[in-house]
Amino acid sequence: GIVWGGDGQLYMNAIQRNNLVRANRDAGGRFTHATVLTPSRPMGGPDGLRALGGNRFLQSEGNAGFITLVTITGDRAEIETLASGVDYASAVTAVGGRAYYPEGKLRFLFGPQAGQDPGPFVVRNVAIPGGE
Repeated sequence: GIVWGGDGQLYMNAIQRNNLVRANRDAGGRFTHATVLTPSRPMGGPDGLRALGGNRFLQSEGNAGFITLVTITGDRAEIETLASGVDYASAVTAVGGRAYYPEGKLRFLFGPQAGQDPGPFVVRNVAIPGGE
């Protein structure tokens, strides 16, 4: 995921490195350096970063099965779980104060369950604390 924050900085999550990064810009808008943010808890495959306003973001964590709310203050990222037990969501979006996410069911494409019937694909949703 890659998204602009309310502070004018560019934020990215790295699914394989399990981290959040801020690409810092100077007053002229030039990128100067990157900062790996310190999360409040370990993440499991962060992906699908979406801006909510200010420095609040939605994020999917496909490997861990979470939909999370990320609030960035300075170099820290507070991670709040909104939904758990999600069958590999790689994306999330906000509409009307709710986070919508599809179940990707990637375990049916790779590994021992590959080729088996995954059943129906479902788009689920959960309330976003404080709205969008």
